[in-house]
Amino acid sequence: MAIIGLDLGGTKTAVIAADDQGRIGETRRFPTTDPDSTFERICLSIEELTDVDAAPLVGISCGDPQDSARGLILSPPNMPGWDEVPIVARVAERFGAEAYLMNDANAGALAEWRYGAARGFRN
Repeated sequence: MAIIGLDLGGTKTAVIAADDQGRIGETRRFPTTDPDSTFERICLSIEELTDVDAAPLVGISCGDPQDSARGLILSPPNMPGWDEVPIVARVAERFGAEAYLMNDANAGALAEWRYGAARGFRN
């Protein structure tokens, strides 16, 4: 199964492919613009980085405010026009993927705990 990481920020979006051990393969970066254009670039990147016949697992990080339970980006002040964007549903529908949304700071801390400098620590 392909694992995809998306980091949506006010100026750039990054899409990475990784294996289940956290080893990062290729990465794509591009400017974050409006939701529809950025989503199309995300989809193109996922298609380039994965075998599209196998549904990927997708982790999405973005600054607040967001509703991670409903998979919505609500209106980050540094992302004009990103108002109640159902990013999780859009990714899941397009790729048949299991997708999750998390605050970018929490996602970074979790990644470091699982795969990086904080591996093996309890807190």
